Amino acid sequence: VVLGALVANRAGEGRRAMVMGLEALLLATAAGLISLGHDPVGVAAMVLAMGAENAVFQRNGDVGVGLTYMTGALVKAGQRIAAALTGGDRWAWGPYVMLWAGLTLGGALGALAYLRLGVLALWGAATVLAGLALFRFVRERSLG
Repeated sequence: VVLGALVANRAGEGRRAMVMGLEALLLATAAGLISLGHDPVGVAAMVLAMGAENAVFQRNGDVGVGLTYMTGALVKAGQRIAAALTGGDRWAWGPYVMLWAGLTLGGALGALAYLRLGVLALWGAATVLAGLALFRFVRERSLG
């Protein structure tokens, strides 16, 4: 989280592309290290990537949406459901349930990919993330 926040703060408006690039680099590093049998250090690189991910949605130095934990999404969904049941916004819980569902599905698909492909699944994730970072970088440059 600290590393992602430092990169985001340094990058300013271009933070999303830079943080996603950092994540891609960390995942590729993890895949390489694990491929070479350095599992503990590779797992540490994965953990760094997961923490850095939160900085993609940083607003004014604070994380607007936490992406790597499920309890916050569940608590907010529950609070919004309770509010809806007592006359509040009927659908305010929807985004939090979708976030939770995305976290759950992503975890399940990641585990399945790892069971089927092993460390190749990390290379795939790093490649997709690098492509998204490049897309975002080009988009930010063309809009700016």
